[in-house]
Amino acid sequence: MAADASAGWSDEVECNGDTVLVANADDFAHWFGQAVDPGGLEAIHHYGPANACYLWRVAPGMVTISVDSTRGRLCLAQIEYADSDADRAAARAYALAFDGLQQASGLHYRVDKGPVVAVCATNSVQDTSTSIARLPLSGASPGALIDFAGGPNAAALWLVPGMYASSLFFHEEDRWGVSWCRLQRVSD
Repeated sequence: MAADASAGWSDEVECNGDTVLVANADDFAHWFGQAVDPGGLEAIHHYGPANACYLWRVAPGMVTISVDSTRGRLCLAQIEYADSDADRAAARAYALAFDGLQQASGLHYRVDKGPVVAVCATNSVQDTSTSIARLPLSGASPGALIDFAGGPNAAALWLVPGMYASSLFFHEEDRWGVSWCRLQRVSD
């Protein structure tokens, strides 16, 4: 499902837990997998001596991870229900096309230089043989799937460094519903 670099990048990963973790690769290098309760729909979780990650609560299942063409917006989307494959595609397209840029006012997470990892929080850095630091990520190639023990259930993403603000959304039609989290770059 990966899109070309001029349009951005998008693919799906499996989340067998109930939380998606987004972390700078340097922070993820110290993540050893655990079930984490955000205490709500989202949270900034601090761990180790100086590590942090963004958490978004989801139901077990597929999560679409997308980076826009500016490399300054990350969208995590999960289909709540859909009657058909066409309805799933419509729900995913709605979440990706939604223009909620002014609504990015939630939690703040700093993206440092280097890749960002989006993964189910129960996965550990020890569960992959992929060298995240060696992935050829750049503005021209903003995303790559990462293979963990259970298959390609994570993504490494190239985002413009800076402060990102979160916003949470939900929309439903008669035949489908989708929830999504958007992390939008708001400052250097």
